Amino acid sequence: KNPLTPMKLAFQQLELSWRRSPARDADPALGKAVQDAAEIVRDEIGTLQRLVEEFSAFAKLPEVRPEPADLGEFVEDFVRTSPQIGERAEVDVVRAAPSCPVRLDRALMRRVLANLCANAMDAALPGRARIHLGVARARDRAVLTVADEGPGIDRAVRDRIFDPYFTTKGTGTGLGLAIVKKIVLQHGGEIQVGERPGGGASFSVVLPVTSA
Repeated sequence: KNPLTPMKLAFQQLELSWRRSPARDADPALGKAVQDAAEIVRDEIGTLQRLVEEFSAFAKLPEVRPEPADLGEFVEDFVRTSPQIGERAEVDVVRAAPSCPVRLDRALMRRVLANLCANAMDAALPGRARIHLGVARARDRAVLTVADEGPGIDRAVRDRIFDPYFTTKGTGTGLGLAIVKKIVLQHGGEIQVGERPGGGASFSVVLPVTSA
């Protein structure tokens, strides 16, 4: 990560020097070449920085510190305190169980929800995205579902969807869902991907229920 910043600064200084140079107007072709190169360097360094940051986050996730919580209340609190998601999508929450006592690390589980919601918004068809969040209970397991109304995930790639660096997008590092799975496993849970009835993808996070 360290060499990226001086590389970026060095090229910015070069670009600034060219803009101030008397030779700038004398050679428009060179000026365009400098401008094009600057855009490429900025874009590629930005991509590398995102890759390094996500890899670091994946490799150095903090230790899980679970605390008692109700899964339904946690999800509703996440939606209420995430206005950036509400700006891009309509979010509905369905609580099929009045109580889902679990133990979770709020900061890390918020990251799980944020990543899954970001994927849902990216998968949305043209127009405003719609995200369906559900909380249910099956005996000793609490189930959180995050579903979208996009094209869904091809069955051929579902077994690889949580692998590090695997992505079906044209952009991204392929670490988002790997981070999600790692956090869920650290909570003693599991995550699955399937189809949403009516179309779209559905992710199910299953966590152990604790005594109320």
